Amino acid sequence: MAAVVDGVTIERNKMTGMTKAPGPPHGSLYTSIRKPATTPQGRRKNIIFRDNQCATPALWPNTVFFYHCDNVTVTGNRQPTSYPDFVDIQDCTGVTESGNTTT
Repeated sequence: MAAVVDGVTIERNKMTGMTKAPGPPHGSLYTSIRKPATTPQGRRKNIIFRDNQCATPALWPNTVFFYHCDNVTVTGNRQPTSYPDFVDIQDCTGVTESGNTTT
């Protein structure tokens, strides 16, 4: 039986010196906390993604994904990219998103 995920903090990580290799997002802040909305374990909750930095530009529009979560905080992160944003949040409640930069 799977347990509900409650209380995940990812903060103050620094990604440097990585390459822009094809395939998975090497050298980016790639993070994915998402699951189907209909799984029996319930929604993931109390997720904090804060003050993380990457020096290598991301090659695709989004590198941070939060789907079907409650109480999500995404603040103070830096991911260089030519896209206007690098965070994809869908079907989440209690979202705080601020101070993230793409330069």
